Amino acid sequence: MTYAVLHIPLPPSLNNIFYNRPHGGRGKTTDYKNWRDAAAWEIRSQRPPIIKGEVRVDLTIERPNAASDLDNRIKAVLDSLQAAGVIENDRSVIEIAARWGDVKGCTIVVGSAEKVAA
Repeated sequence: MTYAVLHIPLPPSLNNIFYNRPHGGRGKTTDYKNWRDAAAWEIRSQRPPIIKGEVRVDLTIERPNAASDLDNRIKAVLDSLQAAGVIENDRSVIEIAARWGDVKGCTIVVGSAEKVAA
């Protein structure tokens, strides 16, 4: 099984990554684009393998405050994995486990979803 253990800065909340365009639609905020680019650079600097096909992702995320929603941090992490070229597309993620933890930023374990023989 191909996998990588990666560390990135604290992902932004989903509440802060999109804005409403004046004439309809949604756009990515500048802060989010900057974070995604920084996270992708950080991932690439760790020299992970490229993982083809379906993947499983396990996340441990620093909890910034008691009011934070864990699920609001997941999309940004998956987008950064795709932007860094570790996964082909975030549609290829078939399983996600996520938790708050005693880490700085976010620790990601991403691996191929190869079937294990019974």
